[in-house]
Amino acid sequence: MTVGVSLPLFVLSGCGGGVIEHPEASHAWSEFGLVKPPHVGGWIKAGDGIGWTVCVEQGHYGHMARKKTWLYVVGCSYDDLPALMCGSSGDKQKIDPYHARVTGGSLKRMSKIERVSTPVPFRDVLIRIAQRTRMKKGIYKWQHQPA
Repeated sequence: MTVGVSLPLFVLSGCGGGVIEHPEASHAWSEFGLVKPPHVGGWIKAGDGIGWTVCVEQGHYGHMARKKTWLYVVGCSYDDLPALMCGSSGDKQKIDPYHARVTGGSLKRMSKIERVSTPVPFRDVLIRIAQRTRMKKGIYKWQHQPA
């Protein structure tokens, strides 16, 4: 187990909830036996008995590329999960230069910051999800301590 992957999952289950965002096909899902979400979207049980997972493209929320992303959420019921814009976000830039070269697609070079950035509307979705978890509902007491 890598600390970068196991620590967030441990923290989510231990503190009562939250959301983790990983690039599509993240090794975390296989590492922890989580069900891989379908590309068409829609929340499904993560297969661990406590979480939910979904595939969403950040292109729906303003990213220059489709940027498929998997979310893992712990600490809320299915009814608390928001409806997300899922499925293909259309003809966007390709992040992977190899894929563009193989398929003959055009590739606008994006800076690393452009590739890895999260659009503000998607950030807001992640915040709303975290606010719906048990941790934010006061079932678990946690308070951010400023550095």
